[in-house]
Order: sequence, then structure tokens, then C-alpha cells
Amino acid sequence: MRFTGSFATATINLAQFENILKEHLEAELKKVANVWLTAVTDLVPVWSGMSQGSLLELRDLINGRLIITPVSGVKSRIPQGRSVGTAIPNFDNLNDFNITITTDVPHYNVQEYENVGISPSAPWHSLDAGAAAAYPVLKAVRLIAPIVTSKQIKV
Repeated sequence: MRFTGSFATATINLAQFENILKEHLEAELKKVANVWLTAVTDLVPVWSGMSQGSLLELRDLINGRLIITPVSGVKSRIPQGRSVGTAIPNFDNLNDFNITITTDVPHYNVQEYENVGISPSAPWHSLDAGAAAAYPVLKAVRLIAPIVTSKQIKV
């Protein structure tokens, strides 16, 4: 005796889903980084623009907004700041999806944590403020659902 019939199964195109997921996570990470950048730069005072200039690579990477205007009569050091700041994306590995940001502006790094008598608002704690602002946005990120298709199999 022979029985025939069909059944349905679900399939997921994992390669397609991984590409869509990467695009989604990249866009979400850029939103989080923009919130971080805004919170950080709100606390870093501008004199010559060098400290905030070191964050311009991040601004460019995330298509963010950062306008730096040195104090009137002070020579702009924005290009020097840009040359010692980096924003390195890692958007390839879904297990470690991040942007590594560095600034090698000596007076930024010192005044971030200490008041050495140069900036009255130091210590700035801008990095902590950036993390605090970005955390709720990061926590709200949701993964996208995979695209599931049905496949009929006759037996």
C-alpha cells in the first residue's frame, strides 16, 4: 500500500537574513553613536576646536552633525584634532559589531578626568555622559525578524 501527500515546511535564507541584519545593525549603531557624540560634545568646551576636532571622523562615519567654532581670536586647531582622532567601524562580525573611537588630544584626555587648572569646567566626564545617553537608545534596539518562506513538499 502506498500513501501520498504533501507537507509544508518553513525555510529561512540565512545569507539573505545576515545581510539584512548587518544593514539594520549598522543603521542602529550609527543612531546610537550619534546620540553618544551629541552628549559628549555638549560637555567638551571649545577653545581652539582641537578636542572636538578629534571626533570628526566619527561624525563623518555616522553622517552626524558637529559644528565646531573656535573662540574668536584663537587659531583653529581643528585639523590637528582631526589628525589624532579615529573612528574604526567593525561591521563585518555579528558577534562583535562596534565602532572603536580614539582621541589622542593630550589636553582632552587629561581634562576628561582631572581639573588641571586649564578649563574651569574640567573634569568633563564627557565619555560617561555619552555612555549614559547612548545606553537607553542601545537598549531599545530590536533585532529584525527573519524572512520565513513556506515550501511544499510532496511525498
